[in-house]
Amino acid sequence: MNKNLTQEYKLVEEITNKSWFANPAGRQGYEVVLLQIIGDGGTRYYTSLGPGQTLSFTERLVGNFSAMAVDIRRARSFDVSGAFDTNDRGRKITFNARVQFHVTDARIVAMETVDPLGELHAKVVSALNRNLQRYSEQNINTIMIENIIKEVGSVPMLGLEIDGADVQDFTKDERLTQRIVTKEDTLHELEMQDVLNRAKIQAENLEHNADLERRNKLHTSIDLSNMNVFLHENPKLIPQVLAVLSEKEIKLLDAHLNVVQASVAEYIDQQKAIDGEIKPLEIAQIMRDAVDTKMTLSFGDVQDTPLIEWGEPDTDESEQPTKTNPREKKSKKKNNNQVNFRE
Repeated sequence: MNKNLTQEYKLVEEITNKSWFANPAGRQGYEVVLLQIIGDGGTRYYTSLGPGQTLSFTERLVGNFSAMAVDIRRARSFDVSGAFDTNDRGRKITFNARVQFHVTDARIVAMETVDPLGELHAKVVSALNRNLQRYSEQNINTIMIENIIKEVGSVPMLGLEIDGADVQDFTKDERLTQRIVTKEDTLHELEMQDVLNRAKIQAENLEHNADLERRNKLHTSIDLSNMNVFLHENPKLIPQVLAVLSEKEIKLLDAHLNVVQASVAEYIDQQKAIDGEIKPLEIAQIMRDAVDTKMTLSFGDVQDTPLIEWGEPDTDESEQPTKTNPREKKSKKKNNNQVNFRE
């Protein structure tokens, strides 16, 4: 710092002594330090004058003095401002502070230091740089800064003492401020989204439970053992049920055909063994006997459903053999819905 803060803040002012009859006197709020001029430019401390004190006539008559008035009033202050580093790399804080101080030794202030106030200012800045670098930017506040300045306290070698500080225009790094704001906004959005998701899940659970309760009440009043009722309540299962039923019918038909095939094969083997005639009518009768029940595949109205029946051929009276098997004495009433296996 090139400028002299002691002179700038008028902490020390020289009192001009224009004649041998001048009478320097102490002033309220000041302490006048008298330096006796000796020889060619030499000086030495002579005395200090308090408020209203003066030199005697003899001292003024024979002495040659230089007088300096030192402001000893309290609540004097100087400014400390600038950007200070923090523990966060590349992060700074900027502030302006008014530092209150007072003089504890006017003689030291007037005689033993070139710029005591400038030296005190440098100590305050040094303390701030040293301590603020220990903290992250988000943990630094005005109270911390004021305490760091106040802890400088008394500096006897300068004849000055720090009384306190008031921080003004405190500003953090805008990038960090924006980051904090963005983080808070993001957390708020996540919290709101979580609330909405939980509310949605809760609503779905309530709707699901209500549907289950409704279905339970409905099922207690209906008979699910009835296939029509069961399929009405579970329409998605209809294709699977139909597929199972179709497969069952196919298996039953295969079983009946296997029985018929075995009986016919046995009859043919017997006839071959005795070198007998293989008669189609007897084969038809064997097939009727092997199948106890008629196979019906019905869809829709039963009356309109054609029957697949093992029957005997419709023949004219003249074409019928002279001999008939007693087992063939069954009704030959014609049915338009029958599919007959003929000779």
